[in-house]
Amino acid sequence: MTKRERKAYSKPLMLMEQFVPQEYVATCWWLQLECTGGSTSGDHYVFDNTDPTTGENAAVGQVTHGYHLLDILKAQTPDDNPPQGQYLLDILSSIGEFPAALANDQNTHGNPNGGRYWMVNKHGQYEIGYAWYTNGELHFHEGDMVWKKQSSPNAS
Repeated sequence: MTKRERKAYSKPLMLMEQFVPQEYVATCWWLQLECTGGSTSGDHYVFDNTDPTTGENAAVGQVTHGYHLLDILKAQTPDDNPPQGQYLLDILSSIGEFPAALANDQNTHGNPNGGRYWMVNKHGQYEIGYAWYTNGELHFHEGDMVWKKQSSPNAS
């Protein structure tokens, strides 16, 4: 570069933007997947329909173990309400959860070709809840799955 050729000086330019979060999280929730099992009570046949009066439904599988805890699911909501609607369904479908009923040998009947089926007149004896598979093993939770609020949600 010779003395006559000078490059024009330009002042560095710095832009600033205000951060605007895309999602406001009001509350963090967690759900402990709790398998209430089946072998301890003798109930172990799982049906994927919670209404046995609709016909003879075949069992989808068996729970062959007792009570134990599994993974914890976490969710965030923009208000103070627990996960619900499609958001809840998306979370639960990620573990393959489905409404289910659990029954024992005395409250089901066998098919000569194999399998167990509803006994409609015994439907009051069925446990109602949710079932899911983890690593190929069937689990059952009696009753509703209850989300718990995490303290200090905005710190999550």
